Amino acid sequence: MDRLRREEVTKRAGPGDGGGAMAGGWSKMSDEPLVRERELIERVRARLEALVRANAAPRCGARSKRTGKPCQGAAMPNGRCKVHGGKSTGPRTPEGLERSRRANWKHGHFSREAKAERSRVRDSAICACWVSDLSSRASSTLCSH
Repeated sequence: MDRLRREEVTKRAGPGDGGGAMAGGWSKMSDEPLVRERELIERVRARLEALVRANAAPRCGARSKRTGKPCQGAAMPNGRCKVHGGKSTGPRTPEGLERSRRANWKHGHFSREAKAERSRVRDSAICACWVSDLSSRASSTLCSH
C-alpha cells in the first residue's frame, strides 16, 4: 500500500513544482520507528536495565583508612569486593592449611614449640629461685640458732 501511494505522489508532483515526496502528503517520517531505530532503542533499554541491576547490587562497605568512607565496589557472595577479600576464602583442606602455615613462617619465635620452651625455662627459673630462696632461709635459720 505504501509503495503504491509513494508512486502516486511522485507522479502527481513534478520535479520543478516544489513537490516531491514531501509535498504530496507522503512523508518519509512515520509514526512507527524503523527497524534499525527499534533495535537501537531495545539495546539502549537493555543497557539501562543492566545498569539499574548493577547499581542495585550489594556493595562492599569496607572502610577506607584515609577517607573513612565505605568502598563502593560490588560485593561478592561473602560480602566483600575482590580488592577487600572477596576472592579467597582460605585453604579448604588440611594439606592446604599446612602449606599456608609453611608459607607464612618467618622466624618461629611465636611458634607453639618456642612458646612451650620459653614457658618451661621460665617455670624452671622460678622454681630454681624458689628453691634457692628456701635454702637461704633454711640456712639463715640454722645459722641463727
